[in-house]
Amino acid sequence: MAKPESIGSILPSVLEGLKGSPPRQKVEKAWQKFLRAKAVKTKIEGYRGKRLTVSVENSSLLHELSLQKEELLQKFKQTLGEGVVEEIRLRIGAVR
Repeated sequence: MAKPESIGSILPSVLEGLKGSPPRQKVEKAWQKFLRAKAVKTKIEGYRGKRLTVSVENSSLLHELSLQKEELLQKFKQTLGEGVVEEIRLRIGAVR
C-alpha cells in the first residue's frame, strides 16, 4: 500500500489548478447584473467546472430563462472571458 501524501506536498498543485478560474462571487455578480430585478427569483446552487446550476422560483421563469440561455452564455463570455461559464442548468427550487 502506498504511503499517503501530506497536504503540504499536494497543496501547491491544487492551488495552481485553481489559479485563473474566476471565483464564484464574480459569476454571481454577473448573474445579478444580467437578470436585474429577476435575480431575486433565482438562486445559484453551484458553480463547478464551467457549469452554473441555478434554482428558479417558478415554471414561467424557468421557461423564460431557458429561452435566454445562449444570450446569457454570450454575456458571461463577454464579461468574464472565454470558457468561464459554458453551461447553465436551470431547475425549479427554493430561492430563499
